[in-house]
Amino acid sequence: MATRRVCTIEPPSSPQPGERIFVRCEGGPCLSRLVESPAPLEIEDAGGLYVLDDAGGHDDWVYVWIPTEV
Repeated sequence: MATRRVCTIEPPSSPQPGERIFVRCEGGPCLSRLVESPAPLEIEDAGGLYVLDDAGGHDDWVYVWIPTEV
């Protein structure tokens, strides 16, 4: 007779300080950024600035592109 196993899925935990995480980007030259937790609120890049929208859980965070050159 086969043994039956029960698997549980736990929600992702919050990133620990110093842990590297991917944060997706909307606009700008990048699709995502690899940053250390806690994620910086702003990241300068050529032609603009990424600003962190940290509403919701860390899986929902996104960097929004704000161009500085018109």
